[in-house]
Amino acid sequence: MQQRAHVSFVLSLMASTLLLACGTEHAPRAESSAMTPHASSDPSIALRQPDAQPDEKPALPLDDAACTLIDLRLGLVDVAIEPGDVAALRDAQGRTIASSGEPAAIARTVRLHAGRDATDLSIRVSRAGGQPRVRAVREISRGRATAAIVPTWALGTTWYQIFPERFRNAVTSNDPQGPAVFLAEWRSDWYSVQPGELEAWQRRRRIDPATYKPHREGPLYNVIWDRRYGGDLQGVQEKLSELKALGIDALYFNPIFEAQSLHKYDASDFRHIDQRLANPTGVPTPTQDGTYVPIPGPSGSPQTMDPKTWAWTPADRWFIDEFLPACKRAGIRVILDGVWNHTGREFWAFQDIVRNGKKSPYADWYICEFDDEGKLVGWSGWDGKNGWLPEFRQVKGGLTRDRDVTVDKGDLNAGIKQHVFDVTRRWMDPNNDGDPSDGIDGWRLDVAGEVGQEFWRDWRAEVKRINPQAITIAEIWSDATDWIEGGSFDTQMHYPFAFPVLDWLRDLNPSREPMSSEQLAASLTKAFADAPHANLLHQNLFASHDTDRYVNMLWNPGRHYDRDCAVQEGASNPRPNDAAYVPYKAGKPPKEIYDLSILGLAIQATYLGSPMVYYGDEIGMWGADDPTCRKPYPWPDAPAIVRGTPASADEAPMPWVREAYASWLALRRHATIGPALRLGGAEHLSTNDADVFAFARELNGVRVVIVVNRGRETFDASALTGDARAKLPGVSAGVWHAGKRVQ
Repeated sequence: MQQRAHVSFVLSLMASTLLLACGTEHAPRAESSAMTPHASSDPSIALRQPDAQPDEKPALPLDDAACTLIDLRLGLVDVAIEPGDVAALRDAQGRTIASSGEPAAIARTVRLHAGRDATDLSIRVSRAGGQPRVRAVREISRGRATAAIVPTWALGTTWYQIFPERFRNAVTSNDPQGPAVFLAEWRSDWYSVQPGELEAWQRRRRIDPATYKPHREGPLYNVIWDRRYGGDLQGVQEKLSELKALGIDALYFNPIFEAQSLHKYDASDFRHIDQRLANPTGVPTPTQDGTYVPIPGPSGSPQTMDPKTWAWTPADRWFIDEFLPACKRAGIRVILDGVWNHTGREFWAFQDIVRNGKKSPYADWYICEFDDEGKLVGWSGWDGKNGWLPEFRQVKGGLTRDRDVTVDKGDLNAGIKQHVFDVTRRWMDPNNDGDPSDGIDGWRLDVAGEVGQEFWRDWRAEVKRINPQAITIAEIWSDATDWIEGGSFDTQMHYPFAFPVLDWLRDLNPSREPMSSEQLAASLTKAFADAPHANLLHQNLFASHDTDRYVNMLWNPGRHYDRDCAVQEGASNPRPNDAAYVPYKAGKPPKEIYDLSILGLAIQATYLGSPMVYYGDEIGMWGADDPTCRKPYPWPDAPAIVRGTPASADEAPMPWVREAYASWLALRRHATIGPALRLGGAEHLSTNDADVFAFARELNGVRVVIVVNRGRETFDASALTGDARAKLPGVSAGVWHAGKRVQ
């Protein structure tokens, strides 16, 4: 059913907006059936480029004929115009519908699409004596107003995910130590129990060696969870220039707040950076004995829920004063993992409940059970009843009498919600002066689908209030359109991109027909059915800390994503009751699998969205699901403080793989085609070959054609590319512009 767009002009100063540029003023041509929904097929319609990084010039200058495309798929859109601007709203035929201010020379156009079948509407905006611009857009979706301020810097950016404990060890004084952990040599054999490691684990667990029974897959999987390697943020800082050279624009860190585990999804304190990841003082960090000792406030008294009582540790200050500025100087953005669904049992508020029971002021933060004397006897955990990860209590919220009634998904309890808001402000605007330039650039939200949209909408609004250009990325493995359009997040970790691309590359299972290139195009069309700005923000990945390594996925076809790939669960063993089961191959794949992986990289680097590389994939790191996907990065230039010698040549970095990653990711910075790859629309091209996938990216008249051949036979791509010499060998990919091969 066709929707109407209602547009009102608001004369007020508002924060920065989604701005898209187009070169001419004509209406867009009809969308082809092969076009990804809402990705414009008009070469003159495109997103305005994000602000340039420091010391960098925009790859494509904008002129006075530039315009803005906003496709929000909404029933009501408000466009706010600054004082001094004049604007006129016209339909696709140029008829004026409404206007604001006196008519003047019109320099920019905003084209509004309020639904796939709606009439195109354009707004022409100019400013007397200055550059014309639309300052902000406010979405109204499903009867509820939501901020539509888009982080323009993140449109089509290139991400890199870092698991801090395993990336690089630059400072030994902050290495984990104590009876609760075992510090392994960085270069030691991952698959071998280290000398003294099993004995230390038995002492921790109070297990008699005479009665010890190893894990069914061997003692490694008894000790591995307590093993530490000492990776720290100082190690990341040492490698910022190499990351930039790889083509990285933004970093996503797994949790870095105080926590007992190696993964730190069991937070002890959101208010502080874990001292084992960032302590710069040279003074050894506190011993890990399984108990978190809360950090005292500035006056020496305990920190409370009140931010005025919160201290800044040396690790906190180093992160704010040195690390973030170093990243900014390198032109690299930083976002952190926000875990607003649960904490660890050592979390300071939960420990207060343990001590004080029902009398604790934080007793209603979690879903707790108390006995008749008010003592804590049970709680709901993300990992199960009375688990290691107590879950926050969610409530109905709102203004009704039953707003504090516990629900499965809803708003967070008022107390913990306020604390999360305070923590959010702490890391986004550390000195609380209203200028977020000294803070982080956004958040990735863990298990986001397990918290209700009531909370997320309010939290995202607070994030945008602090910094309109901050990004919020949901860990939702399925389609997150409802959450994005509902105002909960800017985008998602785009597993829906990974699923079909991996299936097309690897699913050569003889028990069924391989996925064809047409089926891949259809699947990607479905995966990118959001508004153009959302499609360009989607964080396209293959692997993460939650999966097996990318190359091992390709080496093990016929499996569902992230299934039957954990060695400790017997995935590599035959199954007597399942004769059809193929044991998982957990070792290093052969070269032909790495060759295949580069095809996936080619799609990732050139398709709609924002590619994300999981640390180490760019040098060929391999392995099964967690914990093996979290091996230490095998730096060839490991500093002298890194103990041990390389355990195996199989673990060594593969320079040719890194060169391939750097080459493909560099296309997004290419002077001519880079803007089209970051910001252009996408059109699927028919190849009449199930083994060859092709598409075009287009922006401001620059058209780029990408062809990927998974087959063994050479493919003639001349008709697609306009290059008579375009013969694409088997298992390869190419990029063409203006009839010439670029890659």
